Amino acid sequence: MNQHPTLRARRIGIFVAVVVCCLFTLVALTANTTPKQTALAQSPSADLRLSLAFLAPEPAPDGAFSYTYTIKNDGPDIARSVSLRARVPKSVTIDSIEAPRGVCALPDANTPRALRCDLGRLRVDASISVVVHARIHTSRPSLKFRATVTAQTADKNPGNNKASQTQRFESRFLQILSATAPAWGRVKHFWVLALSRPTARALQTLTLR
Repeated sequence: MNQHPTLRARRIGIFVAVVVCCLFTLVALTANTTPKQTALAQSPSADLRLSLAFLAPEPAPDGAFSYTYTIKNDGPDIARSVSLRARVPKSVTIDSIEAPRGVCALPDANTPRALRCDLGRLRVDASISVVVHARIHTSRPSLKFRATVTAQTADKNPGNNKASQTQRFESRFLQILSATAPAWGRVKHFWVLALSRPTARALQTLTLR
């Protein structure tokens, strides 16, 4: 039995409209998802690595010593807006900082134990070093130093962005004073002036046995 021409044309029109709607929906979904996937695939990343080294095993007789933070970019892309933040231990005063570029902010009254250096961008396989010249004002045998490096560029391996080291010091000037102090018989305590700077910074109590 043949269908009426009008009914057949109406059914064909409905079928075509459904197909066109499906095509438009598919195109819209593809347009919304493809740019996000492309942007994610092209997002730059870097791998910053931070290390800490002391230039001498112990400070000078006046308490002066130096240490270096080294930052290297293992790639694969340029690291932008690289920033170093370091903790300054108690009883340590920073005299000066050497950096090939960027700006470093020394500890102040508001942040007495914070050191920050903004170093700009760092190319792939390139490194930059920040040398800190400081002075110690304590007879403690060890001090802990730690720092962190960050960047505006995403870091694919944040586990090596931190450096921490406990440095053991031997204060030669205190050892000399202790070794040359007179034996006063049964006197068990006396005061020794510990000169960690040209002016007196602390008084050290020594015990004689």
